[in-house]
Amino acid sequence: MRDDHRAQPRTEADPLPNLTELFPLSVVPRRMPPAESGRPVHISAPHRWAARGILGVRLRVVELGGRRMTTERWLVEFARDVAAARQRATEQPRARRRTARTEGELMNAGDGISPSSRSGRTPSAKNEDIAVDARDGTR
Repeated sequence: MRDDHRAQPRTEADPLPNLTELFPLSVVPRRMPPAESGRPVHISAPHRWAARGILGVRLRVVELGGRRMTTERWLVEFARDVAAARQRATEQPRARRRTARTEGELMNAGDGISPSSRSGRTPSAKNEDIAVDARDGTR
């Protein structure tokens, strides 16, 4: 049995669950309530939650017999931790978000040179080259 949950190391206080508590990730969508729109959880969502996570929180799974499995308790912990991460994300001070956005805009603006001109050729130089090539009869 391999423990794929790397975010929180297992301790003696948190042993692996009894085998009867485990179920495959393919069963998770049937155990979850549908979204407000009535759509069920997609079959790939639990696999994505285990592999990439949401806001840095990953669903804890173990691999047993080539199948990735989880428990009700781990699903509840995942939902609780994602909700807490979303709360922290919304509590980020506006000034800090504004500063981050401004820094990002400055990085994108760079030194005022557009990406097309970073190659050393300006858009007008490209047009002149085409005109010169056209006069030579070559393209």
